[in-house]
Amino acid sequence: MLPDKASRVMATPGKSHVLLGVTDRKKSVGLRFGSFQPGDQPDVVNIRSIEVKPSPLSETEANLIYTHALFTPIPHGARLTIEMNRRGIYPSAMEEYLQWLLHEALVNRGLQPPQPEAAVSITAETREDFVHELESLTRIQKVSVRLPKTNPSWYDNDAPLAKEAGESNAAWVEVTMAALRGRTLEMAQGIVETVKKLRAEHKPLRTKIYGERNGEPVPPLDSEKNAIHDLANVQLDEHGQVREDDILGALENLQEKDVPTDEPPIEDQNV
Repeated sequence: MLPDKASRVMATPGKSHVLLGVTDRKKSVGLRFGSFQPGDQPDVVNIRSIEVKPSPLSETEANLIYTHALFTPIPHGARLTIEMNRRGIYPSAMEEYLQWLLHEALVNRGLQPPQPEAAVSITAETREDFVHELESLTRIQKVSVRLPKTNPSWYDNDAPLAKEAGESNAAWVEVTMAALRGRTLEMAQGIVETVKKLRAEHKPLRTKIYGERNGEPVPPLDSEKNAIHDLANVQLDEHGQVREDDILGALENLQEKDVPTDEPPIEDQNV
């Protein structure tokens, strides 16, 4: 059972987030988040006469920005398809919020979080050309990899440094490897090959790769910036807001369209 709405508000510097609604779909659960900034009460303008008036909002009200997501359980995790709204809640903040809400929901029921505590991790499923971009590099200077805890315990996890992570009660493992000045990391083994292997297995990971192509530096290859994404046409209501059922239907269509066909299944992903 979720806490009441007022108890679901997580305040962060400059912006607060709240889970406003949970909707059962055919195979999924629709999530509706609201984001607001206390004191966000801009003036309003008549778009015909350009007459400016003070905000009609009271001191306890603020503009609300919606962000929708579709949560679909799959073996060993869940697939999360998120509406990208620059003024709403970002995937990184959504991850932090859901972790916080999980803890609050347990406390609200008078329960203590189990130990080891489950960790919420939202990691991007990268586009198919991610590995092609990686393999096109002629020199790799540095690779950073972050692996989340995908199970309540690290001890049934085959991730690198899983044993040490379990002993440390860590939520994730982050490893960075760099070549000597003017040299390159090995392309066909080591950390680079591990990244390609984990990507092929659809394992949740965040990675950033620094390298060159034919002697020319290229922007870092960032898995978060190479996430699967697409556009969809959605209907707006009379207030200019997307219709909840319409956006959730669009997210369902995108999710079905982008489901990988190879095994094993995706774990803990945002696309």
